Amino acid sequence: MFFILIMVVINLFELIYEIMASFSRRAQNLWFPPFLQYSF
Repeated sequence: MFFILIMVVINLFELIYEIMASFSRRAQNLWFPPFLQYSF
């Protein structure tokens, strides 16, 4: 049960990460500072 919860949280973080990465590429770093560009 606890392992399933951890997997759900990890999948949520990966989904949020993908959304933020695609948004930062679309917005040309209007929202993110320049150093965050290289983490995506």
